[in-house]
Amino acid sequence: MNKSIPVALASVCLLAAQAQDSPRPKNTYHSSGGASAAPRLISPEVTPGRTIVFRLRAPEAKQVSLSFAGSKPMTKDSSGVWTATAGPVAPEIYQYNFVVDGVRILDPGNPNLKNGRALDASIVEVPGNPPRFDEVQAVPHGALQIRMYQSTPLKKPRRLYVYTPPQYDTEPGRRFPVLYLRHGSGDTEENWSDMGRAGVILDNLIAQRMTVPMIVVMPNGDTDGTWTGGSSPEAIELLSQELLTDIIPMIEKTYRTAAGSDNRAITGLSMGGGQAFTMGLKHMDQFAWVGEFSSGLVSDTEFKLDKHLPGFLEHAEEANRKLKLLFLSCGTEDPRYPGQLDLGDALKQHNIRYVWYATPGAHEWKVWRHSLYEFAQRAFQPAVTMQTPATLKSPEVAADHRVTFRIRAPKASEVTLAGDWLGNAPPAKLVKDDNGIWSVTLGPFEPSIYIYSFTVDGLSIADPINPRMKLRASTSASLLEVKDDPPAFWEAHDVPHGAVEINWEKAKTINGETRAIWIYTPPGYEKNTRRYPVLYLLHGSNDTAAGWTTAGNANFVFDNLLADKKMVPMIVVMPFGHAAPFGVPTPPGGMSNDALFESYLLEDVIPTVEDRYRVAPGRQNRAIAGLSMGAGQSIRIGLGHLDRFSFVASFSGAVPGDFETRFADLLKDPQATNGKLKALWIGCGQQDSLFGRSKNLSELLTKYQIKHTFRATDGVHNYTIWRKYLAEYAPLLFKE
Repeated sequence: MNKSIPVALASVCLLAAQAQDSPRPKNTYHSSGGASAAPRLISPEVTPGRTIVFRLRAPEAKQVSLSFAGSKPMTKDSSGVWTATAGPVAPEIYQYNFVVDGVRILDPGNPNLKNGRALDASIVEVPGNPPRFDEVQAVPHGALQIRMYQSTPLKKPRRLYVYTPPQYDTEPGRRFPVLYLRHGSGDTEENWSDMGRAGVILDNLIAQRMTVPMIVVMPNGDTDGTWTGGSSPEAIELLSQELLTDIIPMIEKTYRTAAGSDNRAITGLSMGGGQAFTMGLKHMDQFAWVGEFSSGLVSDTEFKLDKHLPGFLEHAEEANRKLKLLFLSCGTEDPRYPGQLDLGDALKQHNIRYVWYATPGAHEWKVWRHSLYEFAQRAFQPAVTMQTPATLKSPEVAADHRVTFRIRAPKASEVTLAGDWLGNAPPAKLVKDDNGIWSVTLGPFEPSIYIYSFTVDGLSIADPINPRMKLRASTSASLLEVKDDPPAFWEAHDVPHGAVEINWEKAKTINGETRAIWIYTPPGYEKNTRRYPVLYLLHGSNDTAAGWTTAGNANFVFDNLLADKKMVPMIVVMPFGHAAPFGVPTPPGGMSNDALFESYLLEDVIPTVEDRYRVAPGRQNRAIAGLSMGAGQSIRIGLGHLDRFSFVASFSGAVPGDFETRFADLLKDPQATNGKLKALWIGCGQQDSLFGRSKNLSELLTKYQIKHTFRATDGVHNYTIWRKYLAEYAPLLFKE
């Protein structure tokens, strides 16, 4: 072996010499070399009108069709690109394929695939406006983990997916309930996360306080990859053993889980629905929340409850006592739908309580995403005491800040709940009991005051048994107060309180109409001769002059800030912001509400206030702020009259679309503008539909070097966030 080393070295030297004698190749590489290739096809392309354009480059193909809600022929152009357009379609997640000369293929230009036991189809997502419940939104997100474990019954390593909610990381001392979520035949443990969007659905529900933060465990529901391996009694028994002896112990050892059957739920779709139904009902000591979505097992004409679950029907009282929820769901176009109705009838005949949820659709993910959305809202909710009409209470706030809403409507076919905490989310659905009382439990809620209303068979009404009303410009609503301990910054503390007065005056700018102005004066105002600066605080659309006091608790915010010596004592003026009739279009040639209100504020409100109250004179003693519509008015009036105001603020503002042209003179002279403005403050929640307007305004002001503060926070379009902004903005005013 030692003798071969010189030979090898000689070979290397010979090659090096030959390399030196060979001509060096010229470098012709360009990083943009791909530019000469055919341009990349965009497929699918979703247009703003929700049509979808599908494209495939196949110049040699004789015939190409699109498989999307049926078969649609595609047309080839001169470059060999085949095209078809579908829609417009509803916002949803869709599957499709191309069929090329009889061969079914995936879209080679689309990396989004429907996977599972096989790569079945390509995926196209059509976003909604507002976003769909199963669409990624600007909310806190949970985490998805992949775990391996050794299956004792199957004698092999297996994999599962685990979703943890956002609170799992932010609340390290908290324990969480667990939902065991099972997939269908042909799928794997990953499909509830990708096609099912389970984590996305939970993120959105948790952010909207429509469900309890929970851990979701998604195991593999097949023993051998065949239909029998997930659906036969023998296979289900093996999977049940695996769940109880391997999966649950591993999860409860690895994660901060809440103990006991009350904190475990199980459900699944199709094959996994049959597994969940039988596993859950055979082990009610382990699971108090059981569901199934479109299960073929329980829909089969041969399915008999007394055969598959011996003794279950004979012990209905025990089942009703142990089960917090038995949930059945199916698509109305699914062949399994009649069998699901039969199952419900059998349960009803034996007085076993269950919840039935049907949704349009066939045996497809669209249905199962809706089913999970409904099931998750019901799981792990606290037990609700049965209410009789005489003892009905609504809203009922529990110690953990979950809230139960109730309404008696025995003849109604549908009741939903709208609340200002929901943002762009759909209304919550209520469930009717045998007494005709509809109810839903949501939360936990952040301590705050919220606005809500019921919709009964299409008619929006306030809560008829809640005396706390929210007066609005049109339909009135109800108020929900969730208190904090110790009291929050917006609650009444044991401090000196100011007064809120209602002033009535005739507005000469509005045809002599008698209008109310709500005015806050600080503690001690009536006992001294001091003059005070003034904040003009404007409300939003569909609100009144009372809004900042009755829903915003602005007076208590000011009282508490003053007691803590965090703000200058001031008078706060809250006028009615609808100078023109609410909801009535501006007539041709007429003044818009904003223009008419500007005249009203400058020519009626300010003179009235300065005549009746001890007001410090000059622009340096005037500030203007508002929320939503009132924020847009504050910007228009405040920046349009810097001779009158030195402080301007916008909370979740309806920023004027013509801001750059309207205020061109201010923007072109930043030195003069910055000299006049003591504070320009802008805030908006990132989950608010108006967030883009506030962000764009901040970027525009930065571009023109106008000094300002921009606060982008979490939050939707409600008083919860506006109170926080007011508490942050008020201490900036009128400082020496």
